[in-house]
Amino acid sequence: MPIINSARNAVRLLEMVGEEGEPLSVSDVAKRAKRFGLTKATVRNLLDTLAFEGLLQKHVVPGGEARFALGFNAARLWRQYICAGIESAKAKHREAEREMHAVQELENFGGERLVNRNTEGWPSIEKEQ
Repeated sequence: MPIINSARNAVRLLEMVGEEGEPLSVSDVAKRAKRFGLTKATVRNLLDTLAFEGLLQKHVVPGGEARFALGFNAARLWRQYICAGIESAKAKHREAEREMHAVQELENFGGERLVNRNTEGWPSIEKEQ
């Protein structure tokens, strides 16, 4: 699987900014990004690209350096991720309810009772005496 380093570095910067509780300057991010071998110019370009895509917000401080914080599109992606997980959980819950209903029907059907599940996961039925 090929790894695109520029995309990987952009994700790293996005995570760095997201972990902070306050907006970071290019210099702040560049200091942290040295461990990845990124120059300040590369950091600036990646931050500007992430801001252009709405994953970061760029705040320009009067007389100071621009600062970056998580943007609206980062929040939107998180919301989509959470909603997908909720929908998956709801579907699993509905399936479990259907299975429980089916087991209850088997328990009440014709005087038979549920004993256990066999190796394939299907209920085994034993006639009541």
